[in-house]
Amino acid sequence: MIEFIYDNNGFIEMKSYSNDCTIEELIEKTVDIGSQIRLCRKCGKCCFDTIPIIGSEIKRIMEVLNIDKLDSSFSYLTFPEIPNVEEKVKNIEEIIKTFGMTRLEATMFYEFNAADPITMNKNVDGQCISISNDMCVKYKIRPMICRLYHCKTGAKLSNLREILISQGIWHSYLIMGWIKENDIPYNPYLKTINYNELQIKDFDISFEKYCSEI
Repeated sequence: MIEFIYDNNGFIEMKSYSNDCTIEELIEKTVDIGSQIRLCRKCGKCCFDTIPIIGSEIKRIMEVLNIDKLDSSFSYLTFPEIPNVEEKVKNIEEIIKTFGMTRLEATMFYEFNAADPITMNKNVDGQCISISNDMCVKYKIRPMICRLYHCKTGAKLSNLREILISQGIWHSYLIMGWIKENDIPYNPYLKTINYNELQIKDFDISFEKYCSEI
């Protein structure tokens, strides 16, 4: 069970959730409550933003195309540089030393700030390539970021969404074969990519207490 609240300005926030609450429930609830309070004005502005593709979505594309690997020849996506794992390890150690974070916190913090995504390409108008006549032609299979995004979300829900995406971006590097499993030991997507099995609590981490130091 998830409880959302929203204020008079229409900002939506996650107040609480049960211990076994899943990411699929979060997605469904976010979409549902957004519709109820008409949070989305269907202006299409978000479709001009960068649309990151996470590991589960890369895996789905590969399965549909029946291929073992994606590369730059795939016309729908733009690929970042392959991440430098040695640099990642060095930076995590420095974060632990500087801010006194646990290794889990430091890893999630680094991955939150150093997630360079595989992204959807854009059409000549600058919108996502899936947009045609102001409509998403892939709406039923749209990426997680599109399902969770609203332009008016509170800090806690926004933070959770960004961690879900950043962890998904690092998981996409694994699916692409750029890194190994032991390079992302805390990544919840290693357990499963089924949103009905992934739990919110595994992504709900805050760096608020360190904000004054960073």
